Amino acid sequence: MKNLIYLKRAEPKDAKFIWRLRNNKNIRKNFFNSSSISYDEHLTWFKDKLSSFDTYIFIIKNIHKRRIGYVRFDRKRNNVWKASIAIIPKFQSLGYGASSLKKGCKKLIKTVAVKKIVAYIIKGNIPSFKAFIKAGFVSKKKVTVNRKNAIMLAL
Repeated sequence: MKNLIYLKRAEPKDAKFIWRLRNNKNIRKNFFNSSSISYDEHLTWFKDKLSSFDTYIFIIKNIHKRRIGYVRFDRKRNNVWKASIAIIPKFQSLGYGASSLKKGCKKLIKTVAVKKIVAYIIKGNIPSFKAFIKAGFVSKKKVTVNRKNAIMLAL
């Protein structure tokens, strides 16, 4: 029951939730750009993402309909999409990540052309790595992104 989640497309009213989640210091440390951002900067970015055909953001809700995170997909090239996820720290390591990724990937594949979905996980971010593996992603290679060691996974 704890892994029962719902995904809904992000809307303008989700801007502040995503901004707070993105700026949480325990989440930010696992981002390739780990600096804090202003709400105005986030709002500009968020509006652009919501209106783009190259980005899909899904809000993750638990069984109680509480927002607990988001899954985002960004088209990179040739229908290769990059997946990322962020979950409120107190809901991490409970299985929500893997189930959200599985559902999000299925929704994406039903909606747009997808050749492959990739993810880049910073070395040492074991919970994210495990979530992507449980969701069916396969570890492909070690990479460096923004001067940080990472692992590329693919589905």
